[in-house]
Amino acid sequence: MREYLSRLQGFIWHPRENRLRAPYRILLFVITLGVSVAILGLIIEFSDVTIGDSFDEGVTLPVILILSLPAYALTVLIGSRILDRRPVKNYGLDVDRNWVNEYGIGFIIGASLLSLTVGFQLLFGWVEVTEIARNTTEYPFIAMSVLVITTVAGLYVLELTASVFILKNSAEGLSGYLSPEKVIILAVGVSFIFHFLFRVNLPEATSYAILVEVCLHLIILLVYIYTGNAGFSIGFGTGWILFAIYVFGTTTSSLMAPVSVMTLDITGPVAITGGEFGVDGGLAALFSVVFGLFLVFGWLRVTDRLTVPESIYTRVDRLDN
Repeated sequence: MREYLSRLQGFIWHPRENRLRAPYRILLFVITLGVSVAILGLIIEFSDVTIGDSFDEGVTLPVILILSLPAYALTVLIGSRILDRRPVKNYGLDVDRNWVNEYGIGFIIGASLLSLTVGFQLLFGWVEVTEIARNTTEYPFIAMSVLVITTVAGLYVLELTASVFILKNSAEGLSGYLSPEKVIILAVGVSFIFHFLFRVNLPEATSYAILVEVCLHLIILLVYIYTGNAGFSIGFGTGWILFAIYVFGTTTSSLMAPVSVMTLDITGPVAITGGEFGVDGGLAALFSVVFGLFLVFGWLRVTDRLTVPESIYTRVDRLDN
């Protein structure tokens, strides 16, 4: 009996790393995230904060984003400190001057690609600027702008950290059994599965929207894998989202902010413009992100960073080191 329990413990617990084995860490992390999201949904429902048409009636989106911050933050803390036994900063969040610089580069590229998407549609008359400084709330435009920008930026840091958690733990769990190349490919696949697991109910999602989401997530993960730094990835995603919902006042993943620098009326073909899903749901956005993939690989090549560091797939950091 004792031998059986010892084998069972070895199957679940990694004695050398002093933590659960990778599949159980990932499973418990996803369960924790799912429970947090479910609790958030109950809080929103209890507070009579509705999703859908009410976005244009007030501060619904900022409220949802603010409520989402502690849910994601708690999940990340539990995952890093308890399950993974590693400092949160070691998910590529060791902020220094280089990190900030790469955040800025990523933000500029993400914002530029989204602007390219909108500019292409403006050129062909498929979108029209209908309003400047839109504000659907009773609060000052500047105050609501700061609220939207900070909450979106903060939430994206946590969302990216969750993706990195799954990627790193998948890679570390597979390391030693497969070649580094296969480990990275499978780890990216696992991260994609769980990333889309929480997005399967996106309304109005087209096949193009799914392809755009795949390319965006691929850019974000690949840059982290090659650099070990999440600065560029976080900046890229934040720039793309903020320019979509705040600068151009369109939707992204069917979400719209209550304030925006301008408002666009999309009238062009749904297959190209994305229609109700948003500007990142059509062929125009797909061409932009594919171009972005080549652009990002060019940046990695110029900076001589096309070699995956071993820290991505091997354990080099622990809280008890």
